[in-house]
Amino acid sequence: MIQTQSPLPPGYLLSEEAHRRLQLARNHLDLLSPLAEPRTLREEADDAPPIPLGVWSTCLAQLTELINETLENARWWHDG
Repeated sequence: MIQTQSPLPPGYLLSEEAHRRLQLARNHLDLLSPLAEPRTLREEADDAPPIPLGVWSTCLAQLTELINETLENARWWHDG
């Protein structure tokens, strides 16, 4: 019996919606990462007011929701 090699290795498949949510999570992280960088006191004084903790909390909750939904939609795929 001749075995043909699968065109795709085993892995996870995402729906288009799950892929979109994963991209949104990445975009959120891109926006948040510069805000989390350490700053000097002078930089703190020159910049805009700090982001309120409630806003941080909301952003992190949205990230958690996006990632959870994506993980729930990820399906293990294998040929065989």
